Amino acid sequence: MPDASMMAANLEGATAKQGQTLFDQSQGLQSTLKPFYQNEMTNPQGMGATTMAQMLTQSGQGVAGAAGAAKKTAMDMGARTGNTSAISSLVGGADKTGMQMQGDAANKIAVQNTQMKQQQQQQGAAGISDLMSGDVSHADAFENTANDAIKTRIQAQQAAEQEKQAMFGDAMKLGGAVMSGGASLAAPGV
Repeated sequence: MPDASMMAANLEGATAKQGQTLFDQSQGLQSTLKPFYQNEMTNPQGMGATTMAQMLTQSGQGVAGAAGAAKKTAMDMGARTGNTSAISSLVGGADKTGMQMQGDAANKIAVQNTQMKQQQQQQGAAGISDLMSGDVSHADAFENTANDAIKTRIQAQQAAEQEKQAMFGDAMKLGGAVMSGGASLAAPGV
C-alpha cells in the first residue's frame, strides 16, 4: 500500500500536469484571439474602404440623377415658355442643392464609419479584458489547487516522519529492555 507521502506527491504531479495543459490551451487561444482584439483596438477598419466608396458612389449617383432631372426640367420649361434666361438659375439652384446633399451624405457616412470604428475599439478592449481576466481567475484557481496539493504532501511527509520516529522510539525502548534484562526475554535454555 503506498504511503500518504507518495499519494500526495502523485497528486502534486497530476496537478502540475493539469496546470501545464491548461496553460498551453490558454496560450493557444490567446495566440489566436489576442492579435485580433489588439488590431480591433489599435487599427479599427470601420466599414472598410470598399464599402465607403460604394456608399459615396451610391449617394453621388442619386444626387447626379436629381441634378440631371432638374436640368432637363429647366431646359424643357425654357423651350416651352421661350424664356431661356431662367434656365441658368434653375440649373444653378439644382447644382447647389445637389452639392449640399452630396456633402450631407458624405458627412453621414463618415459619422457612421467613425461610430463603427469606436465600437470595434471597444469590442477589442472588452475582448482583451475578458482574455486577461479569464487567465487570472484560472491561474488563481490552479495556484490554489497546487498549493493544496503541496500542503497535503508536506502534511503526509510530516505524518510519515512522526510515524518513523514513533517506531524508532519503540524500537529503542525494546532494544533498551533487551539490553537491561535480555536474559528474561530470551528463550528458555539459551
